[in-house]
Amino acid sequence: MSVQGRRAFCNSKRYCWIVATTMLNQHYDSHEAYLTALAKALSNEYRAIHPGMVLQIDAPDLAMERHRFFSHMGEAEFLRQLELHIAAINLGIEGIPRERIRLHACWGNSDGPHVQDIAMTLGAWSQADRARVLEVRIHLPPAKSLQTFGS
Repeated sequence: MSVQGRRAFCNSKRYCWIVATTMLNQHYDSHEAYLTALAKALSNEYRAIHPGMVLQIDAPDLAMERHRFFSHMGEAEFLRQLELHIAAINLGIEGIPRERIRLHACWGNSDGPHVQDIAMTLGAWSQADRARVLEVRIHLPPAKSLQTFGS
Protein backbone atom coordinates (compact mmCIF):
# COMPACT_ATOMS: atom_id res chain seq x y z
CA MET A 1 0.00 0.00 0.00
CA SER A 2 1.44 3.35 -0.97
CA VAL A 3 0.36 6.95 -1.25
CA GLN A 4 2.09 8.94 -4.01
CA GLY A 5 5.13 6.65 -3.95
CA ARG A 6 5.30 6.54 -0.15
CA ARG A 7 4.26 3.71 2.10
CA ALA A 8 1.15 4.47 4.11
CA PHE A 9 1.55 4.29 7.86
CA CYS A 10 -0.62 3.98 10.93
CA ASN A 11 0.63 5.39 14.18
CA SER A 12 0.11 3.98 17.63
CA LYS A 13 0.02 6.57 20.38
CA ARG A 14 -0.30 3.81 22.92
CA TYR A 15 3.30 3.25 23.70
CA CYS A 16 4.62 1.80 26.95
CA TRP A 17 6.49 4.76 28.34
CA ILE A 18 3.83 7.38 27.72
CA VAL A 19 1.23 5.03 29.23
CA ALA A 20 3.57 4.29 32.13
CA THR A 21 4.04 7.97 32.92
CA THR A 22 0.40 9.01 32.52
CA MET A 23 -1.24 5.91 34.01
CA LEU A 24 0.98 5.30 36.99
CA ASN A 25 1.70 1.78 38.20
CA GLN A 26 -0.54 0.78 41.09
CA HIS A 27 -0.22 -2.98 40.74
CA TYR A 28 3.21 -4.27 39.73
CA ASP A 29 6.17 -4.65 42.09
CA SER A 30 8.51 -2.62 39.89
CA HIS A 31 8.54 -0.15 37.04
CA GLU A 32 10.29 -2.75 34.89
CA ALA A 33 7.54 -5.34 35.56
CA TYR A 34 4.94 -2.71 34.68
CA LEU A 35 6.71 -1.90 31.39
CA THR A 36 6.93 -5.58 30.50
CA ALA A 37 3.20 -6.07 31.09
CA LEU A 38 2.38 -2.97 29.04
CA ALA A 39 4.62 -4.10 26.18
CA LYS A 40 2.95 -7.51 26.05
CA ALA A 41 -0.54 -5.98 26.13
CA LEU A 42 0.23 -3.34 23.50
CA SER A 43 1.84 -5.88 21.18
CA ASN A 44 -1.70 -6.96 20.23
CA GLU A 45 -2.43 -3.47 18.91
CA TYR A 46 0.87 -3.32 17.07
CA ARG A 47 0.12 -6.61 15.32
CA ALA A 48 -3.35 -5.41 14.32
CA ILE A 49 -1.86 -2.74 12.04
CA HIS A 50 -2.58 -3.75 8.44
CA PRO A 51 0.34 -5.74 7.01
CA GLY A 52 0.63 -3.34 4.07
CA MET A 53 1.17 -0.36 6.34
CA VAL A 54 4.13 0.84 8.35
CA LEU A 55 3.58 0.90 12.10
CA GLN A 56 4.73 4.21 13.57
CA ILE A 57 5.28 4.13 17.30
CA ASP A 58 4.95 7.67 18.61
CA ALA A 59 7.18 8.06 21.62
CA PRO A 60 7.60 11.75 22.41
CA ASP A 61 8.48 10.71 25.92
CA LEU A 62 11.89 9.38 24.86
CA ALA A 63 12.93 13.02 24.72
CA MET A 64 10.40 14.98 26.78
CA GLU A 65 9.80 12.90 29.90
CA ARG A 66 13.15 13.86 31.42
CA HIS A 67 11.81 17.31 32.30
CA ARG A 68 8.31 16.11 33.20
CA PHE A 69 8.82 12.97 35.31
CA PHE A 70 12.50 12.16 35.67
CA SER A 71 14.14 15.52 36.40
CA HIS A 72 15.17 14.21 39.83
CA MET A 73 17.44 11.63 38.17
CA GLY A 74 21.01 12.12 37.15
CA GLU A 75 21.97 11.41 33.55
CA ALA A 76 23.21 7.86 34.19
CA GLU A 77 20.03 6.88 36.04
CA PHE A 78 17.84 8.43 33.36
CA LEU A 79 19.75 6.58 30.63
CA ARG A 80 19.06 3.32 32.48
CA GLN A 81 15.36 4.22 32.32
CA LEU A 82 15.64 4.82 28.58
CA GLU A 83 17.25 1.38 28.19
CA LEU A 84 14.26 -0.20 29.95
CA HIS A 85 11.82 1.58 27.70
CA ILE A 86 13.64 0.69 24.49
CA ALA A 87 13.69 -2.93 25.69
CA ALA A 88 9.91 -2.66 26.22
CA ILE A 89 9.48 -1.33 22.66
CA ASN A 90 11.50 -4.25 21.33
CA LEU A 91 9.41 -6.71 23.35
CA GLY A 92 6.18 -5.16 22.08
CA ILE A 93 7.22 -5.29 18.42
CA GLU A 94 8.82 -8.73 18.59
CA GLY A 95 7.97 -10.76 15.51
CA ILE A 96 6.99 -7.75 13.37
CA PRO A 97 9.46 -7.21 10.52
CA ARG A 98 11.62 -4.16 11.23
CA GLU A 99 10.96 -2.80 7.75
CA ARG A 100 7.33 -2.32 8.84
CA ILE A 101 8.16 -0.17 11.87
CA ARG A 102 9.41 3.33 12.49
CA LEU A 103 9.86 5.12 15.80
CA HIS A 104 9.04 8.80 16.27
CA ALA A 105 10.47 10.77 19.18
CA CYS A 106 10.16 14.47 19.91
CA TRP A 107 10.06 16.99 22.70
CA GLY A 108 6.24 17.07 22.72
CA ASN A 109 4.08 20.15 22.71
CA SER A 110 4.76 21.23 26.27
CA ASP A 111 4.59 24.97 26.70
CA GLY A 112 7.10 24.94 29.54
CA PRO A 113 10.85 25.41 29.32
CA HIS A 114 12.99 22.41 28.51
CA VAL A 115 15.67 23.07 31.09
CA GLN A 116 16.00 19.39 32.09
CA ASP A 117 16.27 17.99 28.56
CA ILE A 118 19.15 15.61 28.12
CA ALA A 119 21.55 16.13 25.22
CA MET A 120 20.35 14.21 22.20
CA THR A 121 23.70 12.44 21.90
CA LEU A 122 23.19 11.09 25.40
CA GLY A 123 19.44 10.59 25.45
CA ALA A 124 16.94 9.88 22.74
CA TRP A 125 19.39 9.09 19.95
CA SER A 126 21.85 7.07 22.02
CA GLN A 127 19.07 4.71 23.08
CA ALA A 128 16.57 4.95 20.20
CA ASP A 129 19.08 3.48 17.78
CA ARG A 130 18.81 0.24 19.78
CA ALA A 131 15.15 -0.17 18.87
CA ARG A 132 14.55 -2.89 16.27
CA VAL A 133 12.90 -0.58 13.76
CA LEU A 134 13.58 0.47 10.17
CA GLU A 135 14.08 4.11 11.09
CA VAL A 136 13.98 6.55 13.97
CA ARG A 137 12.49 9.98 13.37
CA ILE A 138 13.44 12.61 15.89
CA HIS A 139 11.86 16.04 15.82
CA LEU A 140 14.28 18.45 17.39
CA PRO A 141 13.16 21.13 19.88
CA PRO A 142 11.41 24.22 18.46
CA ALA A 143 13.19 26.11 15.67
CA LYS A 144 15.09 23.00 14.63
CA SER A 145 14.22 20.61 11.84
CA LEU A 146 13.13 16.99 11.58
CA GLN A 147 15.98 14.54 11.26
CA THR A 148 15.54 10.95 10.12
CA PHE A 149 18.11 8.32 10.90
CA GLY A 150 17.81 5.02 9.00
CA SER A 151 19.30 1.82 10.25
